[in-house]
Amino acid sequence: MNVFDVLTLLGGLAMFLYGMRLMGDSLKDGSSGTLRVIMSKVTDNPVKAFLLGLFVTAVIQSSTATIVITSGLVGAGILTLRQSLGIIVGANVGTTVTGQIIRLLDVSSDSASWLQIFKPSTLAPVALIIGIIVIMANLGKSPKTVGGIALGFGILFTGLINMIAAVSPLSESPAFRDIIERFSQIPVLGFVAGFVITFIIQSSSASIGILQAICSTGMLTFGSVYGIIIGMNFGASVTAAVITGIGAKKDGKRVGIVHVAFTVLGGIIVAIALMIVRRLGVTEALFGHIMTSGDIANFHSLFNIVSALILLPFTGSLEKLTKRIIKDDKHDSTESIDGMELLDKRFFISPSLALSQSTQTAGNTAIFAQRNLIGAFTQFDHYDKKLTEEIENREELIDRASDSLERYLVELSNHLRTESDNMMLNYLLQEMTEFERIGDYSINLVEEAQKLCDDGISFSDEAMNELAIIRDAVESIVEISLEAFRDNSVNTAYRIEPLEEVIDDLVEALKSRHIDRLKNGKCSIQSGIVFLNVLTFIERISDHCSNIAVHILGKNLSIELSDQHNYIERLHLENDPFYKSEFDRNHDEYFGRLSEITSN
Repeated sequence: MNVFDVLTLLGGLAMFLYGMRLMGDSLKDGSSGTLRVIMSKVTDNPVKAFLLGLFVTAVIQSSTATIVITSGLVGAGILTLRQSLGIIVGANVGTTVTGQIIRLLDVSSDSASWLQIFKPSTLAPVALIIGIIVIMANLGKSPKTVGGIALGFGILFTGLINMIAAVSPLSESPAFRDIIERFSQIPVLGFVAGFVITFIIQSSSASIGILQAICSTGMLTFGSVYGIIIGMNFGASVTAAVITGIGAKKDGKRVGIVHVAFTVLGGIIVAIALMIVRRLGVTEALFGHIMTSGDIANFHSLFNIVSALILLPFTGSLEKLTKRIIKDDKHDSTESIDGMELLDKRFFISPSLALSQSTQTAGNTAIFAQRNLIGAFTQFDHYDKKLTEEIENREELIDRASDSLERYLVELSNHLRTESDNMMLNYLLQEMTEFERIGDYSINLVEEAQKLCDDGISFSDEAMNELAIIRDAVESIVEISLEAFRDNSVNTAYRIEPLEEVIDDLVEALKSRHIDRLKNGKCSIQSGIVFLNVLTFIERISDHCSNIAVHILGKNLSIELSDQHNYIERLHLENDPFYKSEFDRNHDEYFGRLSEITSN
């Protein structure tokens, strides 16, 4: 090989790695909705977990990505370490799919005419043409995803073709032949070479692809490559363990250790078995067999499948082993109740999953805002200093969660690849702000209740009865808003605006009635000011609920943020039947209760 062959080899390798990444990222984007659902619904059945790990890895074309996501889910408490074990074993088998695709290199010009389409020299340009047409013509619902898969496939095979052309002179190189002979005689050298290459490239699939390209020289024997393949598997597991260990909790780190233990034990078992049969002379001819691309893919798959079958029943033992290596700390603090453990940057490898976790965290925070609102109203019935401390502590959690979530989403935005994910992120930021403001107004309500307690005054019985009515209305609209956000439900969101309008009318009616009481001397000036402040805060809370509804409708009905206020105005003016029905129902309920106070 001369310097130009080396440049061609490196250029082909670059194309191969980029094509694999483009194809994997596009497949990941296309299946993001499925991934975030199935990755969090694993049972304790190791076989089901194994099939899940196999499926996910085959889809996203990266066992490292699967292990990193699994580690994040374990660290977040969504999966237990035991549940993750089957996924890890399955990921090792799923990563062999890429090699089986690359075995198309074995299709020769002597094959049947209909098979010629599967030759890399034909398949690569066809895939590239399809990909660029889909993207430029904007065909289908997800042109970037479908086009990215096709382009990645084409670039991958183009890189392989270039690598094959670059390494072809090696078939006549005595030095290369000597290296291969040494690998055959001393398998540990091949193991080291496979480990180093994979650790540098950080992908066992890519390493296997390179090996499949080199086998075109016709000089690789089974005896020279089996150690390399075992080393490649080990290199991939160590890479994943290093990535998962950065900033992970103990169980998250254990996921990476399990992966390493699986590949080490599997490699030892297979290597010992091969040495025994070789010493017995049973399969001596096998070790001199010239390997093809398909042979390499088959051995890689068989190696991982056999390892899985042997080790899958012993996942419990692997779990105990990792707990001995990484021991529990007796002084570990308990999980925080604000759900911030879900915001793991390792999920950036699957942005849609990170968005899903962020939404769950926002929902957890919204629940605390709702609890604070309920507690704040309770303070007007009987002020409790201890309850105030609980509400203030919860408000600190809300603020901390909001700040952390905002920072997390800003960082996540750099990893988003689809317009829909960007839209979801923008709306989530808006919705989180609305719930945070509801929490802030709950603190304002507590402060007003404290004023009454400190001054030794209280509302009149009539004012307390009125407060009970509007309290039920605002607690109801917050509950509906939380339900609409949690379920991302358009139908539930439609119920918010009519109730918000009724609350506005209630506020105006109660202000008028309270001013009459002030004029008639039925309540003090101090309590009167507090009551009016409470009504103002209630009205603003309902306004934030209205904003939440519009955000939910916006992201589901593609209403631009700039057009949201116009949408509300049109909803009121066009006399929408559902809006009118909901408004009349709520109006009759709450104003009916108000009229009963007046009649009494």
